[in-house]
Amino acid sequence: MAEWVEAVELDVLRKKKKVLANVGGEDVVVYLFEGEPRAMADICVHKQKRLFKGLIFQGKLICPGHQWAFDVNTGWEEQMGRCQPVYDTRVTNGMVEIFAEPRVIASSVAVAN
Repeated sequence: MAEWVEAVELDVLRKKKKVLANVGGEDVVVYLFEGEPRAMADICVHKQKRLFKGLIFQGKLICPGHQWAFDVNTGWEEQMGRCQPVYDTRVTNGMVEIFAEPRVIASSVAVAN
């Protein structure tokens, strides 16, 4: 059964804007978007590049390998029709926690609902 895992102090995330955490043996990129913590699997579903090295731009996490642009909230990549796993986050006592089971959206139709 999946559980919540402490990832990073919120104050540290505010300073660094993006950190790499390990959740259940998986590397996860933890970042702020519009002041809220978000988390996405670090290894890109396309060419296995490290998303931690990517850029967050206009609501997308851009892969440094081939510039796939994953929605920061859902992980959906519109042009290629693929989804990067994302993780639910919460803040408890100043600590960003990540739910250890990722979510993957099957299509853009699911994103619109």
